Amino acid sequence: ESFQSDRVLFIRERASGYYGTAAYVLPKLLLDFIPLRILPALILGGLIYHRIDFGGGVTVGMDLRAGLEHFLWFLTVFCLFNVCAAGMCITVACVSPSFGLAALVSTLLTLFFMAFGGIYIRLDSMPGSLHWLRYVSPFSSAFELLMVNEINGRTVLFDPVDVDGNHLYNVPQTGTVFLRNMGLVPTMEQWNLDLGLLAGLNLLYIGLACVCLSYFVKEQR
Repeated sequence: ESFQSDRVLFIRERASGYYGTAAYVLPKLLLDFIPLRILPALILGGLIYHRIDFGGGVTVGMDLRAGLEHFLWFLTVFCLFNVCAAGMCITVACVSPSFGLAALVSTLLTLFFMAFGGIYIRLDSMPGSLHWLRYVSPFSSAFELLMVNEINGRTVLFDPVDVDGNHLYNVPQTGTVFLRNMGLVPTMEQWNLDLGLLAGLNLLYIGLACVCLSYFVKEQR
């Protein structure tokens, strides 16, 4: 919204030679990302992490994993995803003529990326022609990173119930098998790829915001 409200002022001051596009975008993004995206994510993550309980059968308990390493990775992925989502919305706002249109397009893009994020559709069940969508969806990388961080290396008890709520059988599974049955890949190579994709999408949206403001937002005489 701030990009929309400052659009006229930015166009006039840039046209007058007060500053360039990058000098405007980068400080504005820092002032948006740090106090509004990163700090709230750190506070919320710190408050809820050790209180989350999935319930049901995991032999070591279905709360999130103890240990500083897993907690820090949770916060890192949480912050990267939050910043990425904000970067996408800011990029859309840079080229939208109104706040309403920017909000609509951002919502549609969010729903589109969510649909191919591995939460509702298994990534390995999608047609080959759509596999590339997982690499542009921040939901896909963040979901896989968080699931692998919390479940890989644990023992999961598969305990389905029938329509009456009766337990049918108990089948213990390793975390690796459970993740692969969800279409996720719990390997170090995939972990590094997901982390790189999530960080790369952040940089991509920052670059796109600068490009959009440079070439598509100009003073009309």
